[in-house]
Amino acid sequence: MLQIQESLMTALSQAKMDRFVHRLMCRLRDEFSDQIRFQKLNDEEIEPMVRRGISEAETYNVVLDKDIELYVECMVLLNPEFDRDPNHRWAGEILTDKDICGSKKMDRINGHLLFGPDGAR
Repeated sequence: MLQIQESLMTALSQAKMDRFVHRLMCRLRDEFSDQIRFQKLNDEEIEPMVRRGISEAETYNVVLDKDIELYVECMVLLNPEFDRDPNHRWAGEILTDKDICGSKKMDRINGHLLFGPDGAR
């Protein structure tokens, strides 16, 4: 009986993840079509990028849906490896700060994107 429950939980969790990925992919295509074209990303490349972004975000303790969405958006806006890109060192510094939670990290990144370095405080 317990084994059935565990497999059911796994299936439900996977279904939830698949819905989240699909929704995020649709949003990226709708709201960031210019950036997707600029990066020359095709549909077959978007899904693996989104899934990789979700995994990467979790390594920085970014776990809430809205924060993960912003993390993946940064992959499209800045570049898929923005967290390690020397041109966006500020993002890596924010993401690796162990003293703040994932939501605060993404708030600071959003502030930097919207208002420049002073908006990241």
